[in-house]
Amino acid sequence: GASCPSLLLEPSRTNLVTNSEYFDAWTNLRSTDTPNAGRSPEGVQNATSVKPDSTPATSHELYGSTGGSYNNWSGFFKADGYSWIYMFLFGEPIVWFDIENGVVGQAQSGASGRIEDYGNGWYRCFYTAPNAYNIIGFGVVDSDGVTSITSPNTSKGVLFYGAQQEAGSYPTSYIPTYGTSAS
Repeated sequence: GASCPSLLLEPSRTNLVTNSEYFDAWTNLRSTDTPNAGRSPEGVQNATSVKPDSTPATSHELYGSTGGSYNNWSGFFKADGYSWIYMFLFGEPIVWFDIENGVVGQAQSGASGRIEDYGNGWYRCFYTAPNAYNIIGFGVVDSDGVTSITSPNTSKGVLFYGAQQEAGSYPTSYIPTYGTSAS
């Protein structure tokens, strides 16, 4: 029953994303980000809105460097007008995610993804690449398997929260960091 205590057994890990809730230090590639623009899975107004700029027929990304070099990262996403994202490590194959319906889309050779429903429209997306790198990122798109938006709508985007990169072959529970790398 709901009242039974449960124990979550996981290996000790460190979240290497030093600003896992605040993405001011991240780089916008033809995108805009607005902090505290929506309610995160925590129920707090601390999710970041990421919207494409008006540049047509190109990619619209947000990326950041992390405190280590590993082959995975995860983040929480919610559709806010755009329902597809793709996740990547710099120079590594891409995986697409349908964050409206909670489905993993296409994956370029060697990369894989999975998705978990966190309720209230939020999904946690997990990306794994064949090789490690310390720059993680994602792009906003309107369909599976593409990396550009033909005619971007600057009033629509996605909500983003809780980036995590860690050592080990499978991701653990989310570890918030507020400007430092937490363990």
